[in-house]
Amino acid sequence: MVDVMRYLLYPMIIMQRIKQFFSTYPINTEELSIHAIGVQEGMRPVIVDRPGGTGDWLFMFFYENNTIVNRSEQPENTMIIWDPQHGHYYGRQDIPWRHSWLHCDGNCIAPILSQCAIPKNEPLHTSGPEIFERYLIDIYREVTFFLTPEPHIVRNILQNLAYEIARDIRGGNEGFVIPPEFLAVKQHISEHFNESMSLSSLAEMTNLSVPHFCCLFKRFFKQPPIEMLIDSRMSHAVYLLRDVSLSITEVARRVGYLDIYQFSKLFKNRYSESPRRTRERLTRRNK
Repeated sequence: MVDVMRYLLYPMIIMQRIKQFFSTYPINTEELSIHAIGVQEGMRPVIVDRPGGTGDWLFMFFYENNTIVNRSEQPENTMIIWDPQHGHYYGRQDIPWRHSWLHCDGNCIAPILSQCAIPKNEPLHTSGPEIFERYLIDIYREVTFFLTPEPHIVRNILQNLAYEIARDIRGGNEGFVIPPEFLAVKQHISEHFNESMSLSSLAEMTNLSVPHFCCLFKRFFKQPPIEMLIDSRMSHAVYLLRDVSLSITEVARRVGYLDIYQFSKLFKNRYSESPRRTRERLTRRNK
């Protein structure tokens, strides 16, 4: 019953702001300690000036445009990671503003940031707050919903946060998230590779013209849709060829080819050997 309540409460966290300073750190090891978490904390017009910092790592995200970070104006969706030795200077004096933040410490943080090549003590321009908020909420959930929070889980959350921040600040917005309608097309190809399908029918699933669909599909998945279809068919054909009770013709039919010659030509182009030779090689290996 307790677990059920935890997961019922979890979506409610996302709908509200969080501000939690822990008098007793819920995770407190040499490798990692969690000190405080804030999500979408609202602030009055003010500049925060801490020349000596807070003695721990501070991850901070700013929502509004023209927020001062390290004494210079920054665009919306700016993030910064201050190390324990660095001072903090941020805020706005003209209007109220919001920020999300994580105070933490431990000897795992510097190597994680170094591994992901994330600069510290300088503004980072991100595509939006979704990544940072999602991982802060995951950390908050782990350290508050469980009587004994698991340090390894929190470390993994922090590691994954760093990977996603690195990808975001290097890749920007374009292509960062694949639209769901294109993911649906990819899944359709994967699940229905043995059925007849055309570029026009696939493009219809995205409500785009065929040329526009093909251009975006290749950008998202690094190959044209027909090539993905052939890849799916050929890889499954290799799997079926291991079953010696199936004729080559039957294998071709099961992956969507009624013409055995077309199947054999495509297969040889893909694997540099005929289906029959592949079967001989695979079955001989297992004898």
